[in-house]
Amino acid sequence: MRALLHSLGSGEASLIEAPAPLPGPGEILVRAAASVVSPGTERMLVEFGRAPLWRKALQQPERVRQVLDRARAEGLSSALDSVRARLSAPLAPGYAAAGRVLEVGAGVTGFAPGDRVAAAGPHAELFVVPATLAAQIPDNVPDEAAAFASIGAIALQAVRLCEAGPGSAVGVTGLGLVGLLAVQGLRAAGCRVFGLDLDGGRVAMAQAFGAEAHVVAANADPALAADAFSRGRGLDAVIVATAGGGAAPLASACRMARPKGRIVLLGTAEIAVPRALMYAKELSLVVSSSYGPGRHDPGYLAGQDWPVAALRWTAGRNMEAFLDLLAMGAIDPARLVQQRVPFERAAEAYAQLDRRTLGLVLTHAPAAEAAPPHRVAIARAGAAPAPAAGTGLAVIGAGNFAQRSLIPSLLAAGAAPRVIVSAKGVSAASAARKFGFALAASEAEAAFDDPAVAIVAIATPHQAHAALAARALAAGKHVWVEKPLSLDDAGIDAIEAALGEAPAARLVVGFNRRFAPDTLAALAALRDVPAPRAISIEVAAPALPAGHWLKDRAIGGGPLLGEGCHFIDLACCLAEALPVRIAGTPTQDGGAVALEFPGGSTASIHYFSGAHRSIAKERIAVSAGGRSLVIENFRRLRAFGVPGLRTRLLPRARPDKGHAALARAFVAACRDGGPPPIAHATLLATARAILRAASGGAG
Repeated sequence: MRALLHSLGSGEASLIEAPAPLPGPGEILVRAAASVVSPGTERMLVEFGRAPLWRKALQQPERVRQVLDRARAEGLSSALDSVRARLSAPLAPGYAAAGRVLEVGAGVTGFAPGDRVAAAGPHAELFVVPATLAAQIPDNVPDEAAAFASIGAIALQAVRLCEAGPGSAVGVTGLGLVGLLAVQGLRAAGCRVFGLDLDGGRVAMAQAFGAEAHVVAANADPALAADAFSRGRGLDAVIVATAGGGAAPLASACRMARPKGRIVLLGTAEIAVPRALMYAKELSLVVSSSYGPGRHDPGYLAGQDWPVAALRWTAGRNMEAFLDLLAMGAIDPARLVQQRVPFERAAEAYAQLDRRTLGLVLTHAPAAEAAPPHRVAIARAGAAPAPAAGTGLAVIGAGNFAQRSLIPSLLAAGAAPRVIVSAKGVSAASAARKFGFALAASEAEAAFDDPAVAIVAIATPHQAHAALAARALAAGKHVWVEKPLSLDDAGIDAIEAALGEAPAARLVVGFNRRFAPDTLAALAALRDVPAPRAISIEVAAPALPAGHWLKDRAIGGGPLLGEGCHFIDLACCLAEALPVRIAGTPTQDGGAVALEFPGGSTASIHYFSGAHRSIAKERIAVSAGGRSLVIENFRRLRAFGVPGLRTRLLPRARPDKGHAALARAFVAACRDGGPPPIAHATLLATARAILRAASGGAG
């Protein structure tokens, strides 16, 4: 299937061939019939991409602060690498489409293959969306009109926040696509509508929809016209739907509103209001959030709808209501369509977006009913050489970590790219082109049944690690698993059994800190010291959002298991032993772990995901027999009482946490048949110790 991608780095758009996505639990797979370009949001993306780096920085001061914070903690080079990676990652634009359901994921009710639906889907021939962001299309509503549903839901959510009914006087400033849909929604609710825009053509459209609308003239105060429209009372509510404009749109809305009126911010105007006027009138300011409640809630986006008794209008039900208004003829988006473009020309149309664009519909020709392919061969210039024995690489997961760190490390170590898999398809196709993989797929089987694949690297969310690792081992592959190995003992048991059936397989978990140069130097400094070792590890990770998947115990395992496992393994490495006793105290943001080792060595770990970004993330101290070594964020090693080892005075330009060294050791073992970089027995025992610590157990 073809999908549109947009580059934040260059502003360029392109159509790419990608494997058909697979619907997960709570999701539906849709074949598109039409999609609508949101001119405000998507034009801003294009303009942002085309802007030079300094202008991008000026547009996102909060991002600049985050980069500076990261530079303080990890060095300027690391911070700039992060910026480049973010800008090089392509986006799949669009969020308004209509089509037919092809497949439904587990747990989905209310939809079946063949249903016509409107959905918050991207510009693609096939797409997957949460079932909660889709709605059935009434029989008398054409696909093109239905494709406006998610944009219409944005307008309806703003209308609801006005708390206005029949006879209310409501203003809409900014008569772009969403503003004009809001005008129609207000009229359908029986409101009298007052509209403002700089463009005379859009003002005329608003007038055609029944609004009293005016062109905003230079040095003219629209409050006078609004006062006359409202019979001297002021507007009951004002929807500010402008794109930009600084602080002026909100200030103007405050002047037009009546005492105790409501201001609903729908566009991107700066939130800087005249306090004296808001105070004098006791105005309410409300920011409308996209399609409505649920749009930014992880549970809702996983397909968990909210009960009507608790919340009548969710994002999905706003879409449904918009479609009902279309069926009744109360709203007519067809009158807003300026251009219809076949999807084959989507990139060309996207490049021509400007401030005059209003209604642009991308249309899809009817497609064959054959099952969509879940594997796509990626064209290359010239024939790819056959991979050396033991080096053919498949990667399952094409997220940020996989593309920024894992894949580059494995390729630099000599692995040969063969297959990359991502359930959503588009990210796999994009990464395949970036790194030279021969095949992009949305089904994991593509990694297991390719005879040229010798190594399977797993970089999915944590709940899938154990099952995929066991399947890869059963298929005779060497396996790299990003930490943790498993979220439960059953997964470890399955992997242990699979290793027993595949004695030639090499398994490694991405515990790269064992291979960091500072770790190796510390071990060398203590190797001839017989005294017990005291190990202290403090990790101050950046705060995670409340709904982050890592905090979901069923998906990420929680911060202590999902991320803190790195440091439990590192403690075992520094002690050069497995623990005889372990106690953990997990918390919502991390936790603490105490370990005891044979011979009296001890370790304490404190992992907290709530620190400021500018604080150095990791500090590791190990002491024995009068020698002490301190690793500071893997940028500097400080040595005390160690003959022949000098403290590194200047930190490295970027942290070296051992990713490249572990990748080299693993690929060499797979290619040459040597021992795994970390003994399998150690990996399994450490995995069980990690589970005990993360569960709060002791033993």
